Amino acid sequence: MGSGLTSPYYSETVKGFIGNYVAVQTTAKTLHHGVLTHVYPDHIVLDICHVPFFIRTDEIVWVTLGRQI
Repeated sequence: MGSGLTSPYYSETVKGFIGNYVAVQTTAKTLHHGVLTHVYPDHIVLDICHVPFFIRTDEIVWVTLGRQI
């Protein structure tokens, strides 16, 4: 993302993943897996082992539906 602005397409698509298990890669090349609980203009919240993780939208490279193992 980088610009601090998110497209409406991105926001609506990611909001459709709320409640689902997702994988998120960040610019730090870290891969996070968890249940997406909230989507805000500047960050998302993942529930990872019942702990909320806040990931800034500017740091997200990609988000996809995942499967819990």
